[in-house]
Amino acid sequence: MSAPVLIEAALNGRAAAPAPWTPEETADEGRRAVEAGAAMVHVHARMRDGAQSSDPNWYHRFRERFDATCPGVPVSYTSRVAPSLLADVAAWDPAPSVCSVNYAHDEDPWRDLLDVLERRAIAVEAGVADEAMIDAVRDHPVAPSHFVILVEAEDPSRTAAAARYLELRAHAAAACPGVPIVAHGYGDATWGIVGAALAADDHVRVGLEDARMLADGREIRSNGDLVENAVRIAEALGRTPIGPAAVAALLAPVAEAAPR
Repeated sequence: MSAPVLIEAALNGRAAAPAPWTPEETADEGRRAVEAGAAMVHVHARMRDGAQSSDPNWYHRFRERFDATCPGVPVSYTSRVAPSLLADVAAWDPAPSVCSVNYAHDEDPWRDLLDVLERRAIAVEAGVADEAMIDAVRDHPVAPSHFVILVEAEDPSRTAAAARYLELRAHAAAACPGVPIVAHGYGDATWGIVGAALAADDHVRVGLEDARMLADGREIRSNGDLVENAVRIAEALGRTPIGPAAVAALLAPVAEAAPR
């Protein structure tokens, strides 16, 4: 029997409309994604002009609404560079279950960020897009706090993106054995990567952060549509999506290992 699968919904991010920007709209999109089968959501704080932020107030407003409708669903925040990133991360209240960190990224203060996350017992979703980034994950001393490795392959072609994903996931599996791998694609190539990852017993992230169409080319308006599509593909391959409680159980050891 194939392994159960985590489907993570990336609700907004760098994308423009229909991806939501306000905390309330983003929380509503999170609910739609969870209702469709997502076990965890990933979210970016956005300013009025759409710029990305790490604003604690934005995240607090999001969590008030999202937690009221989806209690117990793990949330991942981004750590895209912002002028006050480290101070903001220290002030996030409530803290997210997970924070996505791009390793070996030239613009992000990722090493300092990992120290803050470890002190706050926030699990790490290690973002990688090439072999050097994977090696940085392997070599960093907080590796035991890694919840998953997020493998991203950027290519407009489904076939080429899937092939590159499989190269990267093989390198990640060898470098960090035992750490679950989550696949993340962009645009139409998302669906090539999703198919390759599900066939390889990996996990997937989909959402309006990156994709605007279903696997068959139909346009969508909701994160729920994208999650439903991923669920259908998973089930066709014999994979059963796990629920939020299973994800929370996987995250528990990270909190227990935090410094006291």
